Amino acid sequence: MKIVASCNNCRAEVRLKKKASNRYELSKVVGNYVELECSTCKTTSKYHLNSFDAEKSKWIYFVYPFTILLSVLSVIYLWEILAKTMSYGVIVTPIVVFNLIAWAVTSSYEHKVRYFNKFLAES
Repeated sequence: MKIVASCNNCRAEVRLKKKASNRYELSKVVGNYVELECSTCKTTSKYHLNSFDAEKSKWIYFVYPFTILLSVLSVIYLWEILAKTMSYGVIVTPIVVFNLIAWAVTSSYEHKVRYFNKFLAES
């Protein structure tokens, strides 16, 4: 999860390097106002905590393709066992397990983003 705001001058994305699960926790670390420099236009501005939003990091979009690849590779590896035992559970189990893990990771991550954006800090 990345915490970002829009630059007051050029509207580019300004990223806060601190980590927090909600705005209250963030206010304990940085206060109600944060002074940041935009990397695009090089202007420094003060941002209130309510102007920050949490966004998904780009790595989250690679979780499902990675688990599908992992499932396919495990099926290819376990194919010899399937030919000997004729058990379809050997094929279904890794597919289900890897996809359940991917679902758990992504839903937890999306919940954290929604939780941060849901509550505003006191003025």
